Amino acid sequence: MGKHTASLGEQAAASHFADNMESGRGRGEGANGRGKGGRKPGGKPGGSRLGRAVALLGAALFLGCYALFTSHTTFSIHSVPLSGMHGMHRFGDGTAHTLIIYVYAHTDVEYEENLLYFLEFGVQPGDGCDYLIVVQEGKGVLDTKLPPLPDNVHAVPHTNECFDWGTFGWAIEKGVVDTSRYTYIIFLNSSVRGPFLPSYWPPGLHWSQVLTQRITADTKLVGATISCEGANQAGVLTGKMRRNPHVQSYVVATDQVGLGLLQQDGRVLSCYKSIHDAIWYAEMGSSAAILGAGYNIDSLMLRYQGVDWRLKHNWGCNEGINPYAEYMYDGVNISPFEVMFVKVKEFLLEAGWMTASSAKKYTAWVRHETNLTANEYTLKRTMLRNMKILNMRARGSACFDFEFYKAHNPDLPVWGPETIWEHFVTSGQHEGRVFRFRCKAGAVEWAKPPPPPKPLPPSLSRPPLLPPPSLPPPVVAAAALDQQTGLQQHASAAEQAAAQAAAAAAAAADAAAAAQAAAAAAQREQAAAAAAGGGSQQAVAAEAAAAGATATQAADVGQGAAAGVQHAEAGGGRSAAADTASGADTDAVQQASDAALQQATAAQQQVTDAAAQQLAAQQQQAAAAATAQAVDAVQQAVMATQQQAALAVQQLAQAEQAAAIAGAEQRRR
Repeated sequence: MGKHTASLGEQAAASHFADNMESGRGRGEGANGRGKGGRKPGGKPGGSRLGRAVALLGAALFLGCYALFTSHTTFSIHSVPLSGMHGMHRFGDGTAHTLIIYVYAHTDVEYEENLLYFLEFGVQPGDGCDYLIVVQEGKGVLDTKLPPLPDNVHAVPHTNECFDWGTFGWAIEKGVVDTSRYTYIIFLNSSVRGPFLPSYWPPGLHWSQVLTQRITADTKLVGATISCEGANQAGVLTGKMRRNPHVQSYVVATDQVGLGLLQQDGRVLSCYKSIHDAIWYAEMGSSAAILGAGYNIDSLMLRYQGVDWRLKHNWGCNEGINPYAEYMYDGVNISPFEVMFVKVKEFLLEAGWMTASSAKKYTAWVRHETNLTANEYTLKRTMLRNMKILNMRARGSACFDFEFYKAHNPDLPVWGPETIWEHFVTSGQHEGRVFRFRCKAGAVEWAKPPPPPKPLPPSLSRPPLLPPPSLPPPVVAAAALDQQTGLQQHASAAEQAAAQAAAAAAAAADAAAAAQAAAAAAQREQAAAAAAGGGSQQAVAAEAAAAGATATQAADVGQGAAAGVQHAEAGGGRSAAADTASGADTDAVQQASDAALQQATAAQQQVTDAAAQQLAAQQQQAAAAATAQAVDAVQQAVMATQQQAALAVQQLAQAEQAAAIAGAEQRRR
């Protein structure tokens, strides 16, 4: 190594100590009052030779250690020019009011470009700022070579063992720099690229002032972005959760009051080995310390201007989602010109994240590295269009206003709906042609199924028919298919209701037949009683009379059921099979009822003729028991008939309603 390299190595070693960096004390000054050559006055020549030997051995040992250091470290101090490393007595001499500590960890291929951009567009000689670059070295760090640095930028190496806040704390607490000499302190790391300033930016305004001017008597911590994303202590998902809003650590500004609060916390500026602890105690803990002291925090995000983060109802901002992820800033992406510094990493560019891609594009533009006649869109046209095409195909044309599109784009040929839709999806939406939908994205514009029929009241009164729902005309084949399916379902429901009505009528006929059989049994009992003796005739007569009355009641119920069927038929809309079954069942019920009445009348006449001859008390009791049994049987039959009749009326009403709806839909088609 040359003399120049050795002097740089000495200065690099000196940069670890605050006294050397702050005061600029020369390393050639004597320490023990020795004269030139290192000899004490009156010393012996032998001691002088021994001293020279020791000095040469020490120099060789130093050069060997330094060579070993530079061959294993990733921080190449050779690239730091003399103009950037000498004159450290000027660093912190009181001319700068803002200290910027920049942590550079070359763990991503884009981080070197982020640093170079910052030095090129963020640093100016005499800009009122001192810049301390902490170069992380060791495991996981790529080869690091710094460019020539201005006099107000100084670099020091540091082992890559702490996260951002721990490295900031190391630089402050180890006395690498005296922070008390500055009004403001800004922390940065190399994961972000910036500052990005628009072309209309005032020439005299330094980017750091955008942050420091927001630090007031009420606000003590300012950054590019604020996140309300929570974190679990020690990374345990079932453990304690912290949800306070926090300034994200890649860009943070504070003053002496804020720095004092961070130092008093005792945990924010500590070195953590676990990222979960670094997030809990440092990244989130820094903002928690400021808020806990009664001060506010702030950011450059347009959405959060004027927010008082001390109010806990604001702590759920952005639904607790980190705004930096793709489209997670209320559905859009953070703009480099909104927050000045944005993350640019290799995997973000590979993933096509718009914020990182925009920053890389702006980098080329501001350096005038692009051809003004070129347009990257022509190379990515298919890829960029496919995203919109897929989105529009997923939405579909159900709500697309075809007439509006044709009226506002008269240059298009006379096409049908299918061709117009295909043109819009593949070309029109990308060309800026005017269009509109009649409903919002996600809305449905086809027929809805009818509501279920209301249940009948206990009085068996048929509910009024529901009016058919308002059905807009379908515009796609899918909607027509849904309507056809609905018609088939309504027709099936009508057939089922008709079948149930026929079964109910049959049950009513069976009940009438049972009543007729009971009357015949009563006649047989009468004949048997007449043969046995006159006394039994009176009891049989009473039994027959009761049976006749019951049969009459059953006939009335059957007639009521038939009337219900006829009333349902009057509404129309049933299937032909239901009409035929209901008519046949009604005639059968009527005939059975008439026969039962005739038989009961004849039985009553016979009983009247024999009633005067039957007076025995013993036979009256037997007749009463027989009558009770007959009455129970007939009452059960009548009850069953009533239930079946009620069910028939209800089912017929439902069938009529379903048929009416189906008919309405058919008429609309």
